[in-house]
Parts: sequence; structure tokens; C-alpha cells
Amino acid sequence: MEESYKIMEKTEVIDKSFGIHKKNLISLAIFVVVYGLIYVVVAIGGALIGGVSVMGLIGSGIEDPSSVVEMLGKSAGGILIILILGSVFLGITLARSVGIINMASNSFLGKKVSVEEAFSVSFKSIPRLIGITIAGMIWFIPFGIGMGIIIFLYILIIREIESSYIISSGFPVGIMIATVIMMAIIFFIIYSYMTIHRFAIHTAILEDLSFFKALKKSRQLVKGEFWKIFGILMVFYIIVVGIKFSIYALMGEISLIGTLISKFTSGSEEILANTLMASSLSRIPVNLFTAVFVAPVADILVTILYYNQRFKKDGYDLKLRLENIRRNSMGEE
Repeated sequence: MEESYKIMEKTEVIDKSFGIHKKNLISLAIFVVVYGLIYVVVAIGGALIGGVSVMGLIGSGIEDPSSVVEMLGKSAGGILIILILGSVFLGITLARSVGIINMASNSFLGKKVSVEEAFSVSFKSIPRLIGITIAGMIWFIPFGIGMGIIIFLYILIIREIESSYIISSGFPVGIMIATVIMMAIIFFIIYSYMTIHRFAIHTAILEDLSFFKALKKSRQLVKGEFWKIFGILMVFYIIVVGIKFSIYALMGEISLIGTLISKFTSGSEEILANTLMASSLSRIPVNLFTAVFVAPVADILVTILYYNQRFKKDGYDLKLRLENIRRNSMGEE
């Protein structure tokens, strides 16, 4: 069936995201599970490398483990190991999103969705993802300075409140209000920065752009529609978090019923303890379920938003329609 490309409204973007997720649920689940296993193997390897480095310093005559860690952090070799391991973990974490983006993009464009291709694209993208992250950190410096100024002003306000005895009856109302405002402003700054660069990975991978060019293209796609994209992402993440906590609440109610049954049937303390332990362990499958079946929807949504913005800014939908017409005409011939 031929795909129809057009600029979508907010509800259409969300519906399309859930539709792609549902259509490719098995492929996405396989990718996420296998990727999780790879991540565990890499984490164990990183821990072994770090452990060998520490043991090597201990073997050289240093007895205090805390001084070993401190020396490792100060030495050139130790810093290099930390940077390499940190870069690898960061790259692998972001590359997981790239694999999901690849599958979502192929599904949206009517192409074949392949788990093998998703792994290939994700691993090849690791160096570029590390570069984008470094470029993003450089771009964040002005935002960081702004946050520093806000925190400095917050400290001055707190000191003024304390010196003016505004706190009444022992309840720090002024401090509480100032803290809430400060946290809200910082959250807005960070989330705003993330919003304007939300499509950086997509532009880098799907348009083959380099580090700073990917960030620039993301800002161009968001320009003029910041609040709309900000709102869509915020609402969607609230929905995803709501689904997760709804599952937690259900498991909590089941655990509570089990605890009450044990209590009213004169259950022993051992039974009660086992019930509480089972309640804690039940969070593990819940986390696995959300990681495999719920979390990928976020990357799919951003992918659909990315294409929708390209339709608006670049007229990319017209290009896709022309490609479909050319493909059909060649098929008829």
C-alpha cells in the first residue's frame, strides 16, 4: 500500500507514533532486549577493566583503596580510561535510540523494517553520537552560565530571607517559594535546550550531517514552533510516565491485598516478609515491560515529529510524493 505524506496535526502525530509502535512491536522488542544484553556485557567488561586498573595500583604497593581511586582519577592514564569508558557507555546508550529511530523511519517511509539494519546503523553511529554530545555540551555553556546566575541569585535571596526573619512559626515559607521557583526555572532552561536540539540525532543519522550542523538543523526545524513541540513532548512524556505508574499502582494494590490476606488469616511474620519481598521484586518485570514495550514509543514520536517538521520547513513531503509517482510510473512501464 502506498504511503500518503502530509503535514500532520498533533493528534495525528501521536496516533501515527502508536500505530508504528503497534505494527513493529515484535521487532522493537527483539532489538531492545538484545541491546540490553549487549549493554550488560559491555558494563561487565567496563567494570573488569576498571577493577584490573585498581588492582594494578594496589599491587604496586598502595594499600588504601580510596587513595587508589583518587590516584586513578588524577593520573593521565586513569583519566584516559575514565573518558574512554564514559564515551563508550554514552555512545551505546544513545545508539539504542538510533536503532529505534531507524526502524521508525523505515516504517514511516514504507520501507522494510529490519532488526539487523537497526543494529548495524546504531553501532556505526557511535562515534558521531559522541561528537554530537560534545558539540551539544559546548552549545550548553551559555545556558549553564544562565543557570549559574540563577543559583547565585537564589542563594542571595535565601540569605536575605533568613536575615529578614520572614520565616514565621518555624515554617520556611519564603525559602520554599524561592526554591520551587528556582527549580522550575532551571527545569525550563534544561528542557528548552533539549527541545531545540531534540532532532539533532535524527538530522545527523537520517540526513548525514556532522556535529554542529546537526545541532543547527535541529534548531531550524524547531524555530517558530518551539512551544508546540515543547507541549507535544511534555504531554506525551506525561502519558508514558502515567502508564508506567499505573502499572506500579496495580502491582501495589495486588501486593496490598496479599499483605491484608496474610494479616487477617494470622499469617506469620515470615509470610508477611515474603509478601513484601515479592512486592519489591514485582518492580523488576514492570521495569522490563516498560523498557521493552513502552519506552520505544518516545523515540518513535520524536521521529514522526522530525518528519512532520521537515514537511513544514523543507517541503520534504512533496519530495516523497514525487518519488512515489516516479516509482509508480517506472513500475507501469
